[in-house]
Amino acid sequence: MLLPSRAASAPKPISITKNTLFNTIGCLVYQGCMWLITVLVVYISGYTDSGVLAYAMAIGNVFLSIASFNIRVFQVSDISNAYTPGNYAAFRILTVILAYALILPYIYFTTENASLIFPAVLFLLFKTDEAFVDVLYAIDQKAERMDYIGVSQGLRGIAVAFTFTASLYLFDSIEFAFIAMFCTGLSFTVVYDLPHALRFGSLDIEIHLNSAKSLFVDGLPIAVSLTLYSAITTVARQTFGNIYGPEELGFYAAVATPAVLVQAAARYLYAPSLVPLTEMVAKSDYRESRSFFFRTIAVIVAAALASLVALGFIGPKMLLVLYGPSIEPYAGLIVVVALCTFMLALSNYLLDVLTILRDMRYGLLITIFAFLGCVVLSEPLIRSFGMDGLNSVIVISTLLIMVAAFTRIVFKLGRA
Repeated sequence: MLLPSRAASAPKPISITKNTLFNTIGCLVYQGCMWLITVLVVYISGYTDSGVLAYAMAIGNVFLSIASFNIRVFQVSDISNAYTPGNYAAFRILTVILAYALILPYIYFTTENASLIFPAVLFLLFKTDEAFVDVLYAIDQKAERMDYIGVSQGLRGIAVAFTFTASLYLFDSIEFAFIAMFCTGLSFTVVYDLPHALRFGSLDIEIHLNSAKSLFVDGLPIAVSLTLYSAITTVARQTFGNIYGPEELGFYAAVATPAVLVQAAARYLYAPSLVPLTEMVAKSDYRESRSFFFRTIAVIVAAALASLVALGFIGPKMLLVLYGPSIEPYAGLIVVVALCTFMLALSNYLLDVLTILRDMRYGLLITIFAFLGCVVLSEPLIRSFGMDGLNSVIVISTLLIMVAAFTRIVFKLGRA
């Protein structure tokens, strides 16, 4: 299927500052709206549906990792154009099919509470749209026009939050609300994101086995690595939910979701830096690459520290205002949860840099060890310490990734 270009000439790149501002603001609006959904679901239908939503989101994150094959950074850093945008789009269709083939049995066989299964499956429709639009976002990012992404994310988030909330309120069905989310997101993909991506050239979406096989081989270490990385949080939360039930998981989600904005902010801040870093590495300019890498780390850490301080002052009070006295026993966890999300964001950046350096196998190795640590530690720590144990599992697992990845990157960039 050939989707022709919509412009006579491709739009010119904008500065890294503008890319950062548009991308960060738009994507934070989106994440803020996703957080707002987790707040409103408590007001509209209670903590049980909040737990259902948290469980579906956790499963959806693993699904998205497989469906997207976590190959966006590889696509963005493919400055030699080894693959066409159409190759990436066609490959995404195959990986979405693969994700369903793997996740549906996983949900069925590992979910002890049967009431969580059908909503989790419906939520995967929404994540399917996210997986495909990610290919289009990569086209925009590679062309250094992340303003398109920011506008899309901001408007999409507002619309999705509205349709989810309205559907839940009117029909008293979280399943129907998940369907509304999917329809809203798909509309934005078709009406806004696809036409903007086509400004940079045509999309010849045709599945070629040779290119698909090559992309699979190149992307498999990234996909497995980042899927295991995402699964660290999922396994920890799933273990907690299985032990303490969906209501307790709902309380944890109510505290954790605002803190996720720390992780999101860090990722959106560094995303525009990936293309310039790729160009420096491609030129073998290791001294400048190393300096740029450390500057990016400094920006991430500074943003995270500011967020942690702010959450320490206003976080518990904000949660009490939002949820009332029922959340008070859990409100103090927000800073620890924010620390976990910051560590996850920094780990994610380090894994992205390993992809730019085409050292994906090392990234795979360290995430395998971190994931195995999570699996071994989750049950005893969570049974012994509850929510504190959940956070401890995430801290220990991500710290392993951070130390190992940072050491490797500094070594590889230390050639000059």
